Amino acid sequence: MSTFFTIVTATYNSQQHLQECLNSVASQNYTNFEHIIIDAYSKDNTKAILRAYKNKTRKYPIKIFQYPPKGISDAFNKGIKHASGKYILFLNSDDFLYNTSSLQRAFKHLKNSHNTNWLQGNSALLVKSQIKHVNTYRFRVLTKHLLKIGISLFNHQNSFVKTTVLRKIGGFNTDLRYSMDYDLWLRLIDNHSPKIVNEYFTVFRVWENNTALNAPTGIFMDHIKALKSYYLNKLKRLNSSVTHFARGPL
Repeated sequence: MSTFFTIVTATYNSQQHLQECLNSVASQNYTNFEHIIIDAYSKDNTKAILRAYKNKTRKYPIKIFQYPPKGISDAFNKGIKHASGKYILFLNSDDFLYNTSSLQRAFKHLKNSHNTNWLQGNSALLVKSQIKHVNTYRFRVLTKHLLKIGISLFNHQNSFVKTTVLRKIGGFNTDLRYSMDYDLWLRLIDNHSPKIVNEYFTVFRVWENNTALNAPTGIFMDHIKALKSYYLNKLKRLNSSVTHFARGPL
């Protein structure tokens, strides 16, 4: 049986919350997945936690790779490279799966949806020990339009994207530090509309070490870069189509 899901986790000195993340993966009642971990040569207790996790008997493969630190986008792209699952979920080391049935519920939405390249759930945020729910599903009709004006209701923690699609579009843009998710959605949205479901798959931890939350200016500038790239590429495709039409048949 081919692997259905690949969970990709990037780690770098992640000891503070890593165990909770790993425990949430290990507790899944659906086991046709692999867990790929890309570690950036952590210097704290991360390596020991990962070693103990891998050495304990699991019902799914665990693959740990080490690469020099080049940012989370680069780490996620390396996870895409090593993935053998049909769909990929990017699970940060400080986040965790919503409950023991997260993968089982995602599988039910995808198992008979051969044309679904992207499954998107709601957002759940852990804020000061309380989980806050953001129901993206209510705005499903507007999400595509909102994306194109700079507003994203999606996050990679609750997205399952087909591996072949991620490889085809080149994965995450490593030039963006804060808005690599947003840039990815823009490059996906025109050809791969998400199947948005009223489900919570993963919990995003909001805390002082969240890189993006501490850099509003960086987020804004990265969003502008992503939007500029999106519309420039659309303009290039339009110009190419017009030129082709003007030339007519040979």
